[in-house]
Amino acid sequence: MNSKRPRRPGRPRLDDHGTPLQTVIVQTAARMFMEQGFEAISLQLIAKACAVTKATIYYYYSNKAELFTAAVVQVLEKGHYFTQQHLLAPVSFKEQLQAIAVSKMQQSHVDMETMMREAEAQLSTEQMERIRQAEQHIHDLLAEYFEISIGQGIIRAGNAMMMAHAFSALVMLGNRDSAVQLYASKQQLAEAVVDMFWSGISIPKNG
Repeated sequence: MNSKRPRRPGRPRLDDHGTPLQTVIVQTAARMFMEQGFEAISLQLIAKACAVTKATIYYYYSNKAELFTAAVVQVLEKGHYFTQQHLLAPVSFKEQLQAIAVSKMQQSHVDMETMMREAEAQLSTEQMERIRQAEQHIHDLLAEYFEISIGQGIIRAGNAMMMAHAFSALVMLGNRDSAVQLYASKQQLAEAVVDMFWSGISIPKNG
């Protein structure tokens, strides 16, 4: 089991723009992992993209699995934050879901489950749990608002957590070229996906 290397005391090292190097490293790693997956990205490639040495990466992260975990958790936490902001917007629940779908589809990234299968053999149980918990927090947030909408009579009664997972799965269509090619833009695809999803959960009008 790998233990973290002791950090030297002192102020955090900064890049040329005054950003802490650890922030630069984890943000760059997050972008690269999400765009190309786990196996395609090495610490050497991340170091090159950050304009630092591989030794600098090891100063903050003892191995690729540790950096991958930190990077993916950061992506998911950011996703949770922006999902919450969309759900707090003063618009209808359907419009909130459309905004979430558009936001997620405009961020090009690999399939999460495919990436996790690639990484699983190198991740510890604790690292896997950290990532899954961060992912579940997003589903919990969505489920909370589905439950509220059910209570308000906006959508039909059902399992709110199942709705959250179903919505998240449909939004992942934005990563499939075959789906994107059906529409002029990802925004149109997002709107079509939410329309289809909404037709299944909305309460039919009388008449």
